[in-house]
Amino acid sequence: MNERDLASGFAAPALEDWRAAAQKALGDAPFSALDTALYEGFAVAPLYTSSDAAYLARLSGQVGASPFIRGAARADNGRPWTIIQFVDHLDIGEANRQLKSDLEAGVGAFWLQLGGNIPYGGAYLGARTLSALQQVFDGVRLGNAALYLSGGLDTLGGAALITALWEEAGLAPETVQGCAGLDPLSIMAANGLIPAERQKIMADAVDAASFLRDKGYGLHPFLASGRAWHQAGGSAREELAYTLAAGISYCRALTEAGWPLDAAANAIQFCLTADADLFVTIAKFRAMRALWSRVGEAAGFPPKAPPLIAEMSFRMVTERDPHVNLLRGTAAAFGAAVGGAEGILLIPFNTRQGTPDAFSRRLARNTQLILQEEAQMGRVADAAGGSWYVEHLTHTLAAQAWGEFRRIEACGGLVSALEQGVLMRALSDVRMRRQHNIARGRDKITGVSSFPNLSEQPIFPRPEDLKIDLAILDEEGDVPALPPAGRGKRFAAMIAAAHSGATLKGLERAGDTLMERFDFIPSTSVRGAEAFEHLRAASDRATSRVKARPPVFLANLGRLADYNAQASWAQNFFAAGGIEVLDEGGFTDLAALARKFQRSPAPIACLCGSPKTLAALPGAALALKRAGAIAVYLAATRDTLSIFGEEDKRAIDRIIYDGCDAVKTLSELHDAMRVKELGDAETEDYDEDEDAAASKRGRRR
Repeated sequence: MNERDLASGFAAPALEDWRAAAQKALGDAPFSALDTALYEGFAVAPLYTSSDAAYLARLSGQVGASPFIRGAARADNGRPWTIIQFVDHLDIGEANRQLKSDLEAGVGAFWLQLGGNIPYGGAYLGARTLSALQQVFDGVRLGNAALYLSGGLDTLGGAALITALWEEAGLAPETVQGCAGLDPLSIMAANGLIPAERQKIMADAVDAASFLRDKGYGLHPFLASGRAWHQAGGSAREELAYTLAAGISYCRALTEAGWPLDAAANAIQFCLTADADLFVTIAKFRAMRALWSRVGEAAGFPPKAPPLIAEMSFRMVTERDPHVNLLRGTAAAFGAAVGGAEGILLIPFNTRQGTPDAFSRRLARNTQLILQEEAQMGRVADAAGGSWYVEHLTHTLAAQAWGEFRRIEACGGLVSALEQGVLMRALSDVRMRRQHNIARGRDKITGVSSFPNLSEQPIFPRPEDLKIDLAILDEEGDVPALPPAGRGKRFAAMIAAAHSGATLKGLERAGDTLMERFDFIPSTSVRGAEAFEHLRAASDRATSRVKARPPVFLANLGRLADYNAQASWAQNFFAAGGIEVLDEGGFTDLAALARKFQRSPAPIACLCGSPKTLAALPGAALALKRAGAIAVYLAATRDTLSIFGEEDKRAIDRIIYDGCDAVKTLSELHDAMRVKELGDAETEDYDEDEDAAASKRGRRR
């Protein structure tokens, strides 16, 4: 087959021509108006050329060589990255079935969700003793897949149980791959707990790491995870900087315990979040390797790419329209894979509906299989390398993160920075900006703040979840006595206790020490969609009681072409808060508009129309107020107010437009229509006539 040059016959475009066309479209606005500001603290341009970033591509080096920005060469055989799947079902038999199914279908590693204190999807594994863990892994060759432990207050106890499991199975220590999940600093930050005796912050983790090293286990003891910083609201800059600072802290703790520097560096597994911001995700993973390479140069350990895996962002998961999470997960996996992650963990799409079922787990697994086997991702190492935009983004992000990391080091390290409130201020600032943009529609959440589906069925817990006895998770049993942390003696005692039947809770309690409580970072449980989802949930509760959603009457002026754009936008706006719009078509007669509104059950009206029709029908807002509307909204830009007379202006209570604070406006609307009151009064007798009369009285006021 002869290949054709599709570009032949066309003149090569010139950059000057593009700039001239762009400036013409901008009019009087400056060219910088096309720049996009990122949460990472810098802006990106709309177009990049070789003169912008060709030199940065050279600085990225070669695949497999320092500074490892371009990652490692892809293996000719095997999978380009490891597919990681949760082991997290409360039912032990079901957990065993799911584990076997995943192994047969191509999963190469498992994330054991024993507990964990930074929520990010999944459920909890019901196994709390060695015998229960043996049932979970019954019929499975333990060396066939890597294991990663979810970090939490019970990480040490969980690591002891897993190690006891390996010992019982007679597994050769060197065949064990994965990570023990020891991440005391991010767990401390997320929970706001710090040992009163500061020297104990690292003691137990170093003790456990020493045991695992001395026994020859092949897994990484420490996990430097970005999850806490990401979930607390941080951008890629903060996540990279604080994850790097945690890795340095763990390295220092090990060298202070007598470990060689290179062994200490090799003991750390890195894990970053991947979200739907495709290019930032790619750049983040490339930048992490550059940062660790620079640390190696400064510290003097041999240059080596850090072991780096990805986990899907829980912050971007939505409870509403959960199938859109499949698209978000695909974008996250794509970005992490192109960025060079060695393993990727995706959250099942319906995780907010309860324990993920076999179907959602299969989709999480198959998303990656399709990317590998059908999209052929992984056949090219560093597929984004050389892209002028990606190179600029990578190096700028690395520089920004390095500056933030140096600020943390100047405070005396990550622990000191946490105690001084440095991280709280930085993360709170980014979170507030993000929440502000979500509320104002600048960051749109499909299915929640944008294109909401009011006919979507409310989410209820799965019946099988309700049958599980959750009390077993807190069974403590005998609390073993442990020696002080040393060269693995304390962890060895925990393993011995696990062999003797100690529970996970008992092992956790055995390691308790006096704690102080601080607010180190913002809450790690907040998702971006929550503000809108709370409004939708309140609407659902009210609807279940009064059998109808809170309504707003669309007062459309003119013909369909005159008001359709504003009415369609308003319908989306109100639906994001669980409010139904009543659309009776367009009106050119104000008396007819007033009569139609009075016959509707809606207490509030929203004017929709083009500036021309609004100007042609003066007095519409006043007519609606006289017809009993307790509030009149206007769907238009602020400039449109200039066409209204003073009486109409006084009759308009709120103006809504793309960029207004939707969360505040919709919350106020809920209050005006007593949505929360109606939903919370489920035990009261409901009298439709009395409620209708009260609504009518409200309109007359």
